[in-house]
Formats: sequence, structure tokens, C-alpha cells
Amino acid sequence: RSAAGLGASAAATALLRPLPAPAAELPPAAVILRVAEVTQFQEDALRRAASYSDEEERERAGYAFGRNQMEMSVDVLLRNTRLSSLPGCATPALTIGEVK
Repeated sequence: RSAAGLGASAAATALLRPLPAPAAELPPAAVILRVAEVTQFQEDALRRAASYSDEEERERAGYAFGRNQMEMSVDVLLRNTRLSSLPGCATPALTIGEVK
């Protein structure tokens, strides 16, 4: 099933699952593309959640998440991708980490 067919929380979890062991060998460009994909998904989910008029409507649509979930998603993303260890990526990793 694609991420589009899942609820926001389930799709975010699917995208943020730990990368398989061979992924540790991905070239830096592939890791950066992965980070871009996940952050775009997170932005889209936040924008969609913000478009609902109230909390009840947001929950019915499956967009019931708060700051703690976003912080956790960022932590998982940074940990799984090891973005800060890539050449030239320490500052972008710190910037993404400022979500906390």
C-alpha cells in the first residue's frame, strides 16, 4: 500500500521506519533525497492538518498529532539517516533538529 493510502500517522511511521542494514551503505546523495522526501511529507501533513477548521475535524481525518510526535519524527529521521555525519550536512541537520 502506498503512503497516500494510509492515514497521516501510519504514513509517517512507514516513511520513518529504520532503514535496512544495506541502506547504511547508501551514497550521501541518496540519503539527502530520502531526507527531502520525508520532510516534504511532513510539511504536506502539517499543511493539511492546518487546513481543518477544528481539532475534532482534524482527528476524524486522521491528523491528530502534536508537537511531541513531530519532535519524535525529526529525531527518528536524523538518527536513521545519520544526516549530520554526511559531508557538508552538519548545519542542515542542526537546522532540521531545531524543530525541537
